[in-house]
Amino acid sequence: MEGETMAKYTIKRRCGHDEVHNICGPVKDRGGKAEWLESGLCRRCWLTEQAEARQTTSVIAAATSKANGLPALSGSTKQVEWAEIIRAEKLTEISTHYAQMLEKWASMDLTTSQTEQIERGKVMFATGLAALKSESRAAWWIDNKDRPGRLIVKEVAEEKAAK
Repeated sequence: MEGETMAKYTIKRRCGHDEVHNICGPVKDRGGKAEWLESGLCRRCWLTEQAEARQTTSVIAAATSKANGLPALSGSTKQVEWAEIIRAEKLTEISTHYAQMLEKWASMDLTTSQTEQIERGKVMFATGLAALKSESRAAWWIDNKDRPGRLIVKEVAEEKAAK
């Protein structure tokens, strides 16, 4: 903790870079805050670390997508990197939800009508999932990133059935 001027402190971060921080609060508590700041990366190094982690995750997602026969995504480099991660997360979310529903249905004592309804739902799910797996526009995955996977697959299946 060098260079104190009022509440401004020059902090040597873990990465070796210096940053000026305005540490407010009681003087007795500022040393602890300064030590905590020293244990972290400067903003530039932190952003670089985050970008590298995101790129690594995207490369892994893209390799997994390719291995699973999914089409390459189209869009800008940044869109594709982000969308690869989103697509992997959404398809995992959808598959997990479907597996949970299958398990739930298997444990239920269903009527013939309910069984027929579930079978129609399974066909609709398979249709929607196939359509999702063929979606190659990175922008589409980004636009739908915050929507629940189960609703996306349902809507995509309904759109496919309407055509």
